Amino acid sequence: MLNLVVRRVDFPHELETIAPFVSRLSRLRSFRVEFPRTENVHENGFIQLYKAIGNCSQLRSFEWKGIEMAVRSPRFGLIAHNALQCLKWLKNYKVYDTLKKGALVRNHATESEKSDKPLKQRNTRKRVTNEGQTRDLTFFSTGEWADKEVKETVEIVDKDMQIKLMKKAAQMLLGLEKMRFLRIKTLANFEEIVNFFTYAAYLTTLTHLETQYLNCQISDMEVLAFADGLPKAKQLKYFSLKVIQKPGLSEECIKQLAGVLSKLDNLLSFDVYFRRLGMHPQGIKDLGNRIQRFRNMQCCCSKESIHIYRRSDTEE
Repeated sequence: MLNLVVRRVDFPHELETIAPFVSRLSRLRSFRVEFPRTENVHENGFIQLYKAIGNCSQLRSFEWKGIEMAVRSPRFGLIAHNALQCLKWLKNYKVYDTLKKGALVRNHATESEKSDKPLKQRNTRKRVTNEGQTRDLTFFSTGEWADKEVKETVEIVDKDMQIKLMKKAAQMLLGLEKMRFLRIKTLANFEEIVNFFTYAAYLTTLTHLETQYLNCQISDMEVLAFADGLPKAKQLKYFSLKVIQKPGLSEECIKQLAGVLSKLDNLLSFDVYFRRLGMHPQGIKDLGNRIQRFRNMQCCCSKESIHIYRRSDTEE
């Protein structure tokens, strides 16, 4: 069994030199790569590395850690996705990305992206199974919210095509059981959460979902998107949501999410935590008392936080 760690990249084309070596490691079981100096790495280097990883058929664990990353192109995302689908034994996949300050403000599109030539998705003949697979995804922007200065965004989405692609991606992730998301100082997006639960409805094996938003300026709309999406993911057995930020969320928003959770019999356990609410301590306590009247609900309140979880049988 082989374990490989690439800790830093000092020259622009270093990854392209390493990639052929990695692709020949047929016995590689664990691979961790870290990029503390991403300004020295061209995107083609990342692409070549992912293609090489796709040849490591025995890989069980893959960790990616990027510090102050630029926004990658759709081409990179598709190639990385195709490579991962070849890893039939992959069980643990962890991504930690910190976004470079101002990365979303700049235009990183290359000439190849602007062409009319469509990106093609690889069709693998062998059936890839992901039974018991866990994915940990962390996204972080340095210093301030990376997309805070974006003035206008125009997006045209073909909803039918989007659903078709979601179904296809779900088939490729057959067997995925756990997903954990951690977002730090990146603006929360209502549409992103809605799309995720539309996608999650097709991930029939996904039973464990953890989400954390730390200083992400999440609003009532995003929390209510969870309330709307959770009933669609009927396969979930465990759900966790943690929000720590100022400004806080409204009482009514928290109460609505709690009401939805109390009705979901498929959830054997759930854990919801809001901190730095900005309410009067007595108001938080009163909110907790109202939520505890719901079926299966238990609350623990402090002067600025509320913790909501499923009541155990011994507490009935």
